[in-house]
Amino acid sequence: MEKETALAVSVIAETFRNIGELLLQAYRYLDAVPLPETPCPRPGAADPQPDDAADTKTAEAPAPVSFEEVRHIMTEKAGQGCRAEIRAILARHGLHCLSDAKDKGPALLQQLKAEAEAVQHG
Repeated sequence: MEKETALAVSVIAETFRNIGELLLQAYRYLDAVPLPETPCPRPGAADPQPDDAADTKTAEAPAPVSFEEVRHIMTEKAGQGCRAEIRAILARHGLHCLSDAKDKGPALLQQLKAEAEAVQHG
């Protein structure tokens, strides 16, 4: 019985190790995969209306943006079918993938975030 238990534990441990390796491979793939040149769909969303209450003269300085925040926004937009637009944003800044922006400074991250947030469906 101990042999069977040890074998089962060994199989489970190997399975988790394989799952971990697959997750790492998937992360690396998604981080480096070129995005397809497909149009961003418009699933019936109307264009957002400008906020009349916002005054650009009295706007406060934007809060610092983290790399993880930019990655989240870009991944979300790409997952919504806007991969070509996200890829174009990266290319405009001379980046192959978002990881290339990690050490380029907070100003670039702020700009990437703003451009990614401006991507609309369609």
